[in-house]
Amino acid sequence: KWAQENLVTSLKQYSADFVSVYDTDFKLVYSVDNLDSSQIIKDLFSRKVISGQFLKSPFCHFFASVPLGLLEISGATIHPTADFDRKTPTQGFFFVGRLWDKHFISEISRLADSQISIYSFKADSPKPSPSKAALGQLAFSQKLYGWDGNPVAFLEAKVASPLGAAFNYFLKTRVIFYAFYSFALFILLSVFLSLWVARPLAVLSVALKTGKIKELRKLRRSPNEFGELALLIEKYFAQNEKLITEVERRKRTLRRLLASEEKFLRIFRSSPIAIGIIDSESWRFSDVNNTFLSNFGFLREESIGRTCVELGIFSEKQFEELRQLMLTTGLLHNVELLFKTKSGEERIGEISTEMVKIEGKRMVVATMDDITERKRLEKELSKRIEQLEKFHRIAVGRELRMKELKERISELEKNTQI
Repeated sequence: KWAQENLVTSLKQYSADFVSVYDTDFKLVYSVDNLDSSQIIKDLFSRKVISGQFLKSPFCHFFASVPLGLLEISGATIHPTADFDRKTPTQGFFFVGRLWDKHFISEISRLADSQISIYSFKADSPKPSPSKAALGQLAFSQKLYGWDGNPVAFLEAKVASPLGAAFNYFLKTRVIFYAFYSFALFILLSVFLSLWVARPLAVLSVALKTGKIKELRKLRRSPNEFGELALLIEKYFAQNEKLITEVERRKRTLRRLLASEEKFLRIFRSSPIAIGIIDSESWRFSDVNNTFLSNFGFLREESIGRTCVELGIFSEKQFEELRQLMLTTGLLHNVELLFKTKSGEERIGEISTEMVKIEGKRMVVATMDDITERKRLEKELSKRIEQLEKFHRIAVGRELRMKELKERISELEKNTQI
């Protein structure tokens, strides 16, 4: 009688389509509906479904797909009337549902002044996607989840928007202007990059390849990275020219002194270039000058009578290659190679050799010029040029992004026309 007076009348009062009550053993106590589908409603609420809904909250809300359409179901645990906070033990479970049929969806659409559609969401069917909104419409969608947390349906709503229509009109009338503006900006950027990046890079590249630094004079006055690079390149060539001139001067001086054995021996000790006199048969040092001792870190008694391999200056492979080259050509001239000092430090040198007779015996006079500092300067210059080329690639990347922006604007124009 209580159910008839309270539950049955509630169906019409709250526009519900069914009410079901279950006890704590998950058995149906009472059920009423106006769908003529009692068995369908009963089959919805298994022990697993009911027990899983109230693990975290005394209330639940989910959707279920049935042959008649989509059911919206709300549930709550049953407690004494005075227990508003639902802290007492659960005495049962109460479920109420409403069928989302065509009439209900049409009524919601009318009240919301919108177009609402429902699509089924089945695991074995392709995932539904929102349809495109018409001109002047706003569209949004929402998944409707079942008792197990998986979507069972897909709701889509479209609402007429005067603001959206105005915005589309604005895009349609202004897109040509923006396209022209973007194209003009692209041209300006291209000209800017050509004048401020590509041309200075070309000047620097030509100067490095040809050694002609006349064009760098204008560029070095620029208050930017290119000006610094131009100045660095000029300094490099100036220093390199001085080094070459100095080396050639020293070599000419040395060659003149070698013409006279007596003069050679007189200046041998004080030469600013490291010199070693080597027996052409045993390849052991018979004498070394002070610069040799200073550059390599050895004492004179440590050097005399030992080979460069035994001193650790060259590896056996290096020594054999140098020996074979000298036997083939008769001399070495500015052969660049790595050598080690007594401390194990690796440095870069240029070695030259001459065959001379000292006291009637064939000897090899070897000179070693340390060019480590010059190589370091060359490496630093190469690094700076690499950084500049990287900047150039970034600039070109920006041009490509401007082109991509233009294509996107054209695509937007097509979409707005559609």
